[in-house]
Amino acid sequence: MINLIVTDMDGALVNDKGNINKKIFNLIHFLNERDIKFY
Repeated sequence: MINLIVTDMDGALVNDKGNINKKIFNLIHFLNERDIKFY
């Protein structure tokens, strides 16, 4: 199990009770900013 700590646009912590879609969206955005690609 991998636990990810992802923040929303305001920098507030989005925990496991938060919006999972927002967590995934921000994770993808985080990775895209660093040109990290997964295939």
